[in-house]
Amino acid sequence: MAKNLFSIPNFSIVFCKILEVTIIIFRETLEVTIIVSVLLGLAEQIIHEDGSKIGETSTLVREAESKGESNQREHQRPHPPLPPYL
Repeated sequence: MAKNLFSIPNFSIVFCKILEVTIIIFRETLEVTIIVSVLLGLAEQIIHEDGSKIGETSTLVREAESKGESNQREHQRPHPPLPPYL
């Protein structure tokens, strides 16, 4: 005889699995939302704190350049020449 696919035990098992998966998806979505909101808040604080320092750093760079101080890149040795191919 054919099994009845819509019998109560089968339906309750499927419904419980669907409910379990839905709860897990909701929990993970909520967790990701909290993490993203905390990271965005942290990034916003960093941007607002560094925003006031942008003018200070540019004046420091101008002062260093006016005094004749050069970057470390200018003092680096050039790369040695590549060996010729035979």
